[in-house]
Amino acid sequence: MKSVPFVDREGYYVEDVLVTSNDFKSVLNHASVYRDPVIMGYTVGYPIPEGLYKPRLDIERLKHEYKSDDAQNWPDGSDAELAMSFWVEGLTDEEIAEIKKPNPPSEMDVIRQENANQNSEIWEYLLFGGA
Repeated sequence: MKSVPFVDREGYYVEDVLVTSNDFKSVLNHASVYRDPVIMGYTVGYPIPEGLYKPRLDIERLKHEYKSDDAQNWPDGSDAELAMSFWVEGLTDEEIAEIKKPNPPSEMDVIRQENANQNSEIWEYLLFGGA
């Protein structure tokens, strides 16, 4: 068994799922069970490159380049470099900047720092300026 990404119909990573084959490298459609099936997502045998905040499989590029809506006609992941090139960042630059922005200190952190400063001043007074 092998763990591979599952993405929604827009290509956004949802979770890892288990497949029975350790050699799974393709993409499988997951459709609804209604009379006119609708793609609900894809099981993806392509490795996700590191460094993506919100990985998204570029479904539109795959459909365009391979002229097919059916994932069975898309390339398998045998060429890892090619397969990984279909993963893109799903967040905008602004969303990434917001994630990277440092959080302001909490009220408790401010109180701790003030307390540490006061203790330091007291010890300095006692050791060097008191008596």
